[in-house]
Amino acid sequence: MNRLQRYRELMRTLDPSGDPRTAVQMGWGVERPRSATAERIARRIEIEPWSSHLIVGGIGSGKTTELWRIHHRLRELGGETGDVSHYIDVAAETTLEWLWSGRLVLLAGMRLIGYEERVRKARGGRSPSTEVVRAIDALDEFRAGFETDDQWHGPGTWEDFILDQAPHLQVLQDAIVTEHGHCVVLFDSLDRITDIERLERTLRVDLQVFERARIGVVVVGPMRLSYRSPPTTADLFDQNVLVLSDVDPTADGLDFLVEVLARRAAPEVMPQRSCFDIARASGGVLRDLIALAKSSAQEAYVVGSDVVQPDHVARAAEQFGRVRAVGLDSEQIQVLKKIRETDTLVIRGERELALLETRRVLDYGNGRFVVHPTLAPLLDLITVAA
Repeated sequence: MNRLQRYRELMRTLDPSGDPRTAVQMGWGVERPRSATAERIARRIEIEPWSSHLIVGGIGSGKTTELWRIHHRLRELGGETGDVSHYIDVAAETTLEWLWSGRLVLLAGMRLIGYEERVRKARGGRSPSTEVVRAIDALDEFRAGFETDDQWHGPGTWEDFILDQAPHLQVLQDAIVTEHGHCVVLFDSLDRITDIERLERTLRVDLQVFERARIGVVVVGPMRLSYRSPPTTADLFDQNVLVLSDVDPTADGLDFLVEVLARRAAPEVMPQRSCFDIARASGGVLRDLIALAKSSAQEAYVVGSDVVQPDHVARAAEQFGRVRAVGLDSEQIQVLKKIRETDTLVIRGERELALLETRRVLDYGNGRFVVHPTLAPLLDLITVAA
């Protein structure tokens, strides 16, 4: 393999926006230190497959990857437990701006209808039972309520109509799984919703339906949910909320980040020393880790180097920090400087939340916050320039 081929292969593996399923399938996934989110949730679902769970975290923290690891783990256990896991990317199925109460129930119902048909064909192609036909017809009527408009004109309230779907989901679940099995539905992409009030209203109703139908649920949600006061969303999930904090790039966290790169990048192109520098510069944000590795490799290739060296990483990190600095005002800069000095942040409102959501500030848990390592060295320069 020549130099160009090696770098092309490296670019292929270093795609920060790539499908997390690929990472799992290619063996690029590495168990997170401390939290081991996927394993913890999967084990909890093993003993309570009807339970509901929420995963929250910042952009690029690896929530979707963890969700796929849970899905993969549950599928592996399916032969033993009889449980069936369904992954649903909500953004791929509907417009997130149109999400309101009942939509998650509908998506799950349509998935169960399709899966029940496949199971029935695999068992010999018998006709569906009367109960299953009634459940399908009822869910089709429910879907019609969404396709016409968002105003319910039937008897009772729209919320009552949603809750009435629980027995139909239960019938489909019973037709799919074995006697002691359950269906578990994993909803991705809800972390992209910015209207937190609307999301909470949707979850408040839809989770009741899944609970009544004895169907397990895992939801990926926006990081704002972890900073709500009071934490009402946690109550909806019976306190089964896991906050995916950023990985502190020290000690075990640093080893984890370097291992993530080592699974993707050959050492003859990206040696360990450069991997350590990239890991530290990423601040432990997985998407930033991959993006910085890719930028460092591009820097190395452009100048004709066969190997990614620390100076290539430094140039990539500086450029990464400059992008993070764009749009900061003087008040935000002062807040960032204070965080840089104290490693603490008091979240008073939108200004602080915006710094967290844009990943200029990283939350390592236990009350420790830091300015992104690529941005912190530039704060004094930004002030002078302003």
